[in-house]
Amino acid sequence: MATKQDVYNIVQRIKYLPNSPIKNGNASEIVEMFFVILKDLSFDLLDKATLFYLGQKEPYFPMPGAIREKALELQMIALKIPTPAEAWGMVLNRNTIQPGAMCDVSAQLHEEAKSLIGGEYLLKLKNITQHEAECEVCKPTTFEASYAHPIVARTVHLLGGLDAILSDNPVADRARFIQAYQEVLLRERTVIGMIPEVAQYVDEQRLVFEEERRAAFDTGEAKAIKQLANGMRR
Repeated sequence: MATKQDVYNIVQRIKYLPNSPIKNGNASEIVEMFFVILKDLSFDLLDKATLFYLGQKEPYFPMPGAIREKALELQMIALKIPTPAEAWGMVLNRNTIQPGAMCDVSAQLHEEAKSLIGGEYLLKLKNITQHEAECEVCKPTTFEASYAHPIVARTVHLLGGLDAILSDNPVADRARFIQAYQEVLLRERTVIGMIPEVAQYVDEQRLVFEEERRAAFDTGEAKAIKQLANGMRR
């Protein structure tokens, strides 16, 4: 995680960009704003993301979210997220991809990843990638080996399976798959890029929703049983 000094160093690097708001001794306030948004990133990632941002054409002084977005882009590249065209190619070439083996450790890591969001999810994916690259049992595939990448597999599942995707109209098949894949990919980016406090809030709200749904189900089930019992008495 980045320290406030790390973030200060980043702000110093970009303070002379056009439209910089730093003036009259307000640097500490700018640093504080950047720190709140970027503190969960490692300094190495934050440093490289800043260089990535500065390397674009005519950069202006960014909001901290712009640096975070560049960090997310680097993370997605490191995770080898397929482009929509590459994902469609994986679907078409599914039969040429050998299913990967999975040891017990890998299976456990995959199971743990399903319930994580934000930075914890990203860290778990990195652990999976590292394990599968070193394990003699596993092959470098994740979740759904037959499609070479979990996001591709999730999209196929979302659309109802391979039989539901491929028809006698390949142009329409491709367009429908790519649209769905982009939606899945957008959600994946959102999950990975969440600020820890936001991710925690989402997780808490999910638990509240599940408890409310369970309570509603229990209430409905009890009501149905009562109605059934009343009907039997008659």
